[in-house]
Amino acid sequence: MLRRDRVTAALELRQPDRLPLGELAISAGFVRAFLATLGAGFDPSGALRASSLSIPVSAPELAQVVQALDLDLICLPFDVAATGALSPPGALDLPEATFWTTQTDLFVFALIDGPFSLGVSALGFTEFLTLLARDRPAAARFLASVTERGRALIQAASRLGLHGIVLADDVAYDRGPFLSPGLLRDLVAPTWRLLAGEAAGLGLKAVFHSDGYVMDIIPDLIEAGFAGVHSLQASSGMDIGRVKERHGRDICLWGNLDLDLLTRGTQLEVRRVAEETIRAAAPGGGYVFGTSGGLVEGLSVDNVVEAYRVAREGSSPGS
Repeated sequence: MLRRDRVTAALELRQPDRLPLGELAISAGFVRAFLATLGAGFDPSGALRASSLSIPVSAPELAQVVQALDLDLICLPFDVAATGALSPPGALDLPEATFWTTQTDLFVFALIDGPFSLGVSALGFTEFLTLLARDRPAAARFLASVTERGRALIQAASRLGLHGIVLADDVAYDRGPFLSPGLLRDLVAPTWRLLAGEAAGLGLKAVFHSDGYVMDIIPDLIEAGFAGVHSLQASSGMDIGRVKERHGRDICLWGNLDLDLLTRGTQLEVRRVAEETIRAAAPGGGYVFGTSGGLVEGLSVDNVVEAYRVAREGSSPGS
């Protein structure tokens, strides 16, 4: 099974040949630490060879991490830092997108800022929440403008041959959403429906990302048309078994492995938690193994390697 087909199967709630593996982000600091710890002897050969394409030097190095961990997907940043201002982008040319879509069989996501996150970024957290609560017409105009920007980015991702989008919209903290249910559903959720619908209309899978406790908004994500939800942050009370029981028939689950565990835990603890997570979330398909927030500098490389070893060895159907 091709890696992108494996991820597609999970997003369509089908049982793939083995558990798909992937991360929302892999930072340059983690890549450097990984290669320094395990050595740079991994050859990005075969499907991961850099070939003669003109690509950023970091892509072959990142490919070594992807290959060593046996990942099935990659996320490319289409955020403000990568694409510029809040206005809809013009022609978007990402040479690394060509590398990942043509020289590998990975499922390639565009990582796109969501409307709520863009509001916080542009106006500040308190100011944006105040706008949403006190001036709905102005808030609606702002959300409409950044939604158009998101649609333009989704269209660019489609033109570049990517396979899906992750809408990164951190709307929650440890106790639940920052907004009241009414504000969230009246102002923000409609933008999610538009963006997920834009992706679906172009044949792209849409996944939603938010940190925090999001159990209460997963029905809204399903209604909006998202194929998957990422983070499922264990440290915020997102019990993967409960999420699977409540919503696993309707939306693909991705993540849940705790970053603090990978930073400070023992390998025995990492192995136990990884096994428990897979037992709770993987049966029947519809789960992608990964951390709740990506591979970042400061994580124990040995713990990350151990977690992915457990996922590879215990991930075949029926295991």
